Amino acid sequence: MSNPKPVEPRKNQSDEQPLPASTSADEHTDYENPNKKHGLGHGFGIRMFRAIEVALALAGVAAVVIGIKTWQESSIEKAVQKELSDEATLRKIAAQAQPMLIFDANGGFISDSGGLAYIDRIVIEERDGTFPVKLLVKPKRLLSQPPLLSTIDNILLEYQARRREGMDWEYLIKMRVIQGPGTDSTLCRFRLEVLRNP
Repeated sequence: MSNPKPVEPRKNQSDEQPLPASTSADEHTDYENPNKKHGLGHGFGIRMFRAIEVALALAGVAAVVIGIKTWQESSIEKAVQKELSDEATLRKIAAQAQPMLIFDANGGFISDSGGLAYIDRIVIEERDGTFPVKLLVKPKRLLSQPPLLSTIDNILLEYQARRREGMDWEYLIKMRVIQGPGTDSTLCRFRLEVLRNP
């Protein structure tokens, strides 16, 4: 009698299937580098950072420009204030605005604000006591209108001006009114304002 053949164990079907290939490093990238999966968010952060850098740079430039402009305006203002506080400059401004001069009852000049550029001299031709009632103004240049005559004291004048020979203007004082008590008409000071030719 023959011996029976040994029964070989059945192979499991799963044992016959090849083992899966080892997982590549790329497939584990999601675990090793989460930012690679979310590349859009990472790029947005970089762009935001660069935008902030540009904004800060622009703000710095704007601050410098504003500082320079403020300094320039301050320097100009100081220069203008310095010029306006200068007496010679004020005289030039007054002379350009309205040239005038002040003279006494003898025709002597007391002060000048540009008037002497137009007026050569003033001659007193007649008096009422010590008060001038007829004056002759002799200009240096042709004045199409007679200069305005008044006083810097409390005396109002009514006068008539007419053309004389050449460029001269004659003033006839018809009436004077003393406004304040204690005003001495013998010490009257006159103002002559030159009217520019139109």
